[in-house]
Amino acid sequence: MFSSTGFTQTAESDYQGPVVTSCKTIGTLAAEWDKTSEQWPEITLQAKVKAVHEANPIAVTELCPNQRLQVICLEYDNSALKAGDHVEVSGMLTNSFKGGVVIDPCSTRLQQD
Repeated sequence: MFSSTGFTQTAESDYQGPVVTSCKTIGTLAAEWDKTSEQWPEITLQAKVKAVHEANPIAVTELCPNQRLQVICLEYDNSALKAGDHVEVSGMLTNSFKGGVVIDPCSTRLQQD
């Protein structure tokens, strides 16, 4: 007997890796994301840190200071970043709200200028 759960699951062999996006294109990616999907989009992007708000144990990092869209990165390791740092970001695009998107969990790596 065959049973269906109502969604399709992508085989691991079909995995194409994270979506490379930017501060300019992440809003479009979030708008196109099908929120009924069982799989959140995995993303990577290069960004500049706007601000870091630490609330143990989570650091809320605001990215993309020159964009209208607010990009929020939730880091669970309380990073030592500061405003103006250039970072490589990877994580899951898990939510969008009026004027912004959330990457959670989010990981950042400081990039040397």
